[in-house]
Amino acid sequence: MGVDALRQACGGHGFLANSGFLEIWEGVTPYPTYEGVNVVMMQQSSRLLIKNAAKIYKGKSCKDFFEYLNHTEKLLGAKSQATTVDEFRDLGHLSQAMATRSAYCVKETYKMIAEKNAPKKTWENELFAVDVQHMTRVHLQYIMLEITHKRIRDYPFKDKNIRPLLELLLKIFVLDLLRQNHHELLVTGFMNKNSTMLLREAFLQSLTELRPHMIPLVEFCPIAEANLLSTIGNKYGDIYETQFDVGRQTRLNKPVPPYYDSLMKPVMRKYPAPKVEPAPSPKL
Repeated sequence: MGVDALRQACGGHGFLANSGFLEIWEGVTPYPTYEGVNVVMMQQSSRLLIKNAAKIYKGKSCKDFFEYLNHTEKLLGAKSQATTVDEFRDLGHLSQAMATRSAYCVKETYKMIAEKNAPKKTWENELFAVDVQHMTRVHLQYIMLEITHKRIRDYPFKDKNIRPLLELLLKIFVLDLLRQNHHELLVTGFMNKNSTMLLREAFLQSLTELRPHMIPLVEFCPIAEANLLSTIGNKYGDIYETQFDVGRQTRLNKPVPPYYDSLMKPVMRKYPAPKVEPAPSPKL
């Protein structure tokens, strides 16, 4: 509540990013949704993931979102068969890449934890905290891909053009994740130098295909002006007039502070704004 009060004290409509306040606000705002800090939520997810990894190495099987771990060795022994951009960005190929990346992280992290044989809080908070969080993040990214793809595939769209566009957005999401981090795929041999080039080209080509659809996507869910908490992007295009009206009607100007008449107006009278002469009309 204190951080949000600070935001409102800034006017509620904008503040400079270099003020340092943006990082504080972004870090605190999601807490009610997370039901705690992000690190705690990540730890809860990691514990369940470690439990399922232990099942694999005890000869048991995993179910639901962890079923792909049953095929860890097969995934880690596979190599990408994509030779073209379209083959690389096929959702089946991207799913295999994400599953391979996650399976590798789970296997290596669990192996480190098992060899160290340290108390849970020690390996979770001290020894392997970075590895555990990375493993969990990669796993969740793969699960997000699978859930979203299934939803798109099974939903009965009335317009047949919607499904390919949503699949394109999903491809861009996954390609961007792999573009930022495909280290594990290079280590396992799933990707090589040629695959890295295909990844780059697939990402750029997908962005090019998305460009003509940007405006329809933005307008897909119309937002009422009253709910658009920004002075930028209104449907009339009068950005500067809107900024002026918002600034004039803000609570900071109601009532007008007493120092405005005593301190600011005398200065404004002493140093009036310079007059700007109109530009001469061009000669025909």
